[in-house]
Amino acid sequence: MKKQNIIAAILFVMVGFMLGCIIPSATESGSAIAADETDAVDAVIDEFQEAYSSKKMTDVQNLFHYRAVIGIDFDNHTKQDIMSLAEWVKETKEMFKEEIFISDKLTNRKIEIHRSSMATVVCDYDYRDSTNHQTGVDIFSLMKIRGKWKIISLIFSGDSVGD
Repeated sequence: MKKQNIIAAILFVMVGFMLGCIIPSATESGSAIAADETDAVDAVIDEFQEAYSSKKMTDVQNLFHYRAVIGIDFDNHTKQDIMSLAEWVKETKEMFKEEIFISDKLTNRKIEIHRSSMATVVCDYDYRDSTNHQTGVDIFSLMKIRGKWKIISLIFSGDSVGD
């Protein structure tokens, strides 16, 4: 019985020592992983900005999970709506038919990675088309699904700006 206690104590010390060696290296590599994930999420937002500004709504739609939702809050909270991705894409395509020029710049991005499979991006936007100029805030929620970052929600809030 005493021999088993001694063996258990030795194993306990050895496991503790091994965990002490493994955990710090996992934390260090974790920051490298977080940086890689931040870059990957930033690339999705870059793709969104490029596709939207180019009026390529199929490319935009492919960046989203098919069940994503879109929230809108404009003009001092007088125009608010929550819609499905399909509804938003349809409305945006209709709007784009009337516009010759689109520019949507997403700046001052604050990207946070959570538990390596969830991310939030909060950024300023500056939207311009042939007749409108709007500025505001976009909030993206993303989830890493089957190894690929997908936008699961987008909320944008802003106001029209005089040119």
